[in-house]
Amino acid sequence: MFSYFEVLKEKMNDKTKQLMDVFTSEAYKPMKLKELAILLDIPKEKREEFADILQGMIRDGRINVTNHGKYFAVKAGAYSNCEAETKVRGIFFASGRGFGFVKPLASEDASENEAATDIFIEAKNVNGAMHKDEVEAVILYTGDKHPVGKITAVTKRANEMVIGMLVLKNSYGFVIPERNRFLKDIFIPKEALSGATDRSKVWVHVTNFGNEKQNPEGEILQVLGDASDPRTDVEAMILAYDLPNGFPEEVIREALAVPKVVSDADRSEREDLRELTIVTIDGEDAKDLDDGVSVVKNADGTYELGVHIADVSHYVREGTALDTEAQNRGNSVYFPDRVIPMLPKELSNDICSLNAGVDRLAMSVIMTVDDQGRILDHRLVESVIRVTRRMSYKEVTALLENTADEALQNECEDLIPMFRDMERLSAVIRKRRRQHGAIDFDFPEPKAILDENGYPIEIYPYKRTVATDMIEDFMLAANETIAKLAFWQSLPFLYRNHEAPTDEKMQEFATFLGGFGLTLHIQNEIHPKKLQQVLDMTAREAEGPLIHRVLLRCMKQARYGNECLGHFGLAMEQYTHFTSPIRRYPDLQIHRILKSMLHEGESKISESTLGEVAAHCSATERKAAEAEREVMKYFKAVYMQSEIGRIHKGVISGVTNAGIFVELYNTVEGIIRLTSLNDHYVLDAQHYRLVGERTGRVFTLGERVKVEVLDVDLAMAQVSFGLVEKTKKRKNLEG
Repeated sequence: MFSYFEVLKEKMNDKTKQLMDVFTSEAYKPMKLKELAILLDIPKEKREEFADILQGMIRDGRINVTNHGKYFAVKAGAYSNCEAETKVRGIFFASGRGFGFVKPLASEDASENEAATDIFIEAKNVNGAMHKDEVEAVILYTGDKHPVGKITAVTKRANEMVIGMLVLKNSYGFVIPERNRFLKDIFIPKEALSGATDRSKVWVHVTNFGNEKQNPEGEILQVLGDASDPRTDVEAMILAYDLPNGFPEEVIREALAVPKVVSDADRSEREDLRELTIVTIDGEDAKDLDDGVSVVKNADGTYELGVHIADVSHYVREGTALDTEAQNRGNSVYFPDRVIPMLPKELSNDICSLNAGVDRLAMSVIMTVDDQGRILDHRLVESVIRVTRRMSYKEVTALLENTADEALQNECEDLIPMFRDMERLSAVIRKRRRQHGAIDFDFPEPKAILDENGYPIEIYPYKRTVATDMIEDFMLAANETIAKLAFWQSLPFLYRNHEAPTDEKMQEFATFLGGFGLTLHIQNEIHPKKLQQVLDMTAREAEGPLIHRVLLRCMKQARYGNECLGHFGLAMEQYTHFTSPIRRYPDLQIHRILKSMLHEGESKISESTLGEVAAHCSATERKAAEAEREVMKYFKAVYMQSEIGRIHKGVISGVTNAGIFVELYNTVEGIIRLTSLNDHYVLDAQHYRLVGERTGRVFTLGERVKVEVLDVDLAMAQVSFGLVEKTKKRKNLEG
C-alpha cells in the first residue's frame, strides 16, 4: 500500500507541501489525527513524529485544529461554504493565549452558552485587537464548530485603562497586564513612571496601542500598592470594572438629612404590625437587613406567612441625588473584605435596615398558605414593624437540629415553636415548587475567612442549611406573589425573566444523555420538570456531577425586563425581585410601583423608562457578578500559596485544548496542563472530554481526581495542579 509517510520521510523539505495537498483537496473533510494516520498509512510507532509535523504546520499558520481535534487548512476557500466574505461587527473576546472570538453585536447580551454564532479568530488574524474591543471582522470559511474569520479593523477600544504589575528595566519599565486578556506588555517610558517602584501594582492609561511589531505604550496614573496584597487587588478590580468608590458629597448630604428614627407621622398611615413576632435571619456578618419573616399557624391548619421588606422607597425618593446614584450603581457589590453598597451606610445599615428592637417602615406581603404549599390568599400593606430578634442562619439551624448550646436555647425559647412552624411550612412550599418542576442546582458558593490584615486563612463552600432553605422559600413565595399581583392588574412592571434554553442546546443535552443510556424526550418545548427529573435521577451516581454541570451550561442567564416572559428555572409564569431594595435597584423601583397602585390605583412609570432600568440593571448585575468572581479568584490564589505541595481531591470542571480544569472541594479551581501528561490529547467537545492519542486515556467533565498543588501565579490568579491519580469511577447509569 502506498505510504504518504514514507514519502514525507524521504522528502522532509516537502513534507508540508505533501500534506497541504491532502488538506486542500476538494474531497478532504477535516479529520482527527488518528483518522489522518490511517488515511496516510502511518504506523502506530510513527504517529508521535507525525503529530510533531502537524504541530509545526499549526505554528507556521498553514493548518489549524478544531475544538473536536480535527485538522483543516487555514486558507480562504478551503473547506468553505462561504461564497464571499461576510462582514460582521462585534465584540472581540481574547483567550489570553493569542486567539479569540468575535461575538456579533446583535447577540452581545446573549447567554455565554449561545456561542454557535461566535467567530473564531486565530492569533495571526487578531490584527491588534484587544479584549472586549469593538471590531469589524470578515468570515473566511466555516470551521467544524464556529465560523473562522479575521479582524479587519478596531472601531472602539475597550481597554484604554489597564491594571498590571510594573517591571523596571533601567530607566524605563513594562507593565504586565493582569487577568484582562490584554495580549501585550505595555511599555512605560521613564517620564511616565510616576515614581512607581519595581513589582508594584499600577493603573495605566494606554496612550498608543502599537502594532504587530511594536508594544503598546502607556503612562502610570496611579500606584495601587504591593501586588501580593489582596486589598490592593480589590482596589484594582474596583478601578478595572469602573465600580464606584465612595459617594458624591450631595448624596452623603441627603443621606445624613434622613431622620434616624420613625416619626409619628410616618406611622400614622400604616398598618401597625409591631406586636407581630418577626425575626430577621441572615449571615452572621450581614449589616444591611432588608427582610424579616413571621409565621403564625392558624386553627384550620393553614399558615399565615409574613414577608416584611424594608421600605427604602420612603427614604429614597425618585429624582433625588440618592436615587440617581442608586440607579447608576444598580446593585451592591460584595467582596470578601468589603461591600460597595448601593446606598450609603447611613441608610443601608441604619434607618432602612430592619434592626431588632426599633420601629421600622416596611412593605409587608402576608400570605395564607395551606398544608400543600398553595397560596390561598394574600394582602400587601405598608406597615410599621419592630423585629423581635436578629437571628443568624447558624443559630436557627442549630436550634432546629437540636445542636444549639443551652444559652441560645434559653434565649430563644419563645421563638423555637415559630421556627418549627417555619421549617414545616418551608418544606411544603419547596415540595410544591419541585412538583411544578423548579430546577434545583446545588453548587455551593465560596466563602473566604480573612485575618486582621485581610489575607485569606480559610476558603470553604458555603453550604445550604435548613435555615437558608427556609428564607429562600419564603422570599421566592413573596416574589412570585407580587409578580402575579402586578401581572393580573396589568401594571407597568419589572419582571425577573429566565427564558427557556434553546432547542439546539436541549438537543445537544439530549444527545449527551443518550451516551449514558438516558432518554430526554423533546417535542415542541422542554419543561423544567423533565430536567429536574434528570438531576434527581443522577444525583447520587458517578456521572451526576458531569450531567449537572453540562445542564447548567445549557441554561440562559436570568435578566430583568418590563415584559413578563416567565422564569424557566423556577417553573414560574410570573416572577420578580421585591425582597432586597437595599441592595438591588429593581426592587426599589418595584416598591414605588406597588405604592402607586395602593394609593392611586395605577402606576405612572412608563414602559420605556422601565425598559431602560431593566437593561441597565441587568448590565450592572453582570458586571458586579464578574468582578466578584475575579476578586474571589484572586483571594483563592493567595490562599493556595500555602497549599503548594499538598494533595487535594477535586472534580474535573472543564476541559480545553490548554488543559484540564479541576475544582477542589474547597471551591478553588486550577489547571492541569496537558504538557504534563506525557501524551497528545485531543478535545472531544461534544462529549466534554480529552482523549489521549497514544494511550487512549480519557479525562471527562465531572470526573473525580486527586491533584498536587504545584504553583500559583498571582498575576493571573491561576493555580497549577499536577495529576496524582484518577478516582475509580462507579458503574455507568443504566437506562
